[in-house]
Amino acid sequence: MSRLLAGTPLTLDGVTVIPIEKVDVCGRNMKQGYWLYGSKKAEALIICDPEGIRAFDMQANELSLKKLIKDVNGLDGLLKKQADH
Repeated sequence: MSRLLAGTPLTLDGVTVIPIEKVDVCGRNMKQGYWLYGSKKAEALIICDPEGIRAFDMQANELSLKKLIKDVNGLDGLLKKQADH
């Protein structure tokens, strides 16, 4: 199971960075028992600054913010909270 999650926002000098993390959790039933394993890696960064809100993948290519909002549960509310500050 893969899922995108918003990480903890980091704010410094009026710029907020929100990491978007891809979390994978897998399980497998084997003779020795049930194996559960997972991983988490950075998938994208959202930058909130006076110029606006932008999203980038890990190769610095700009991403669709609308698509990330759709794919990441709770991201819309988090971005609205950042805009209020």
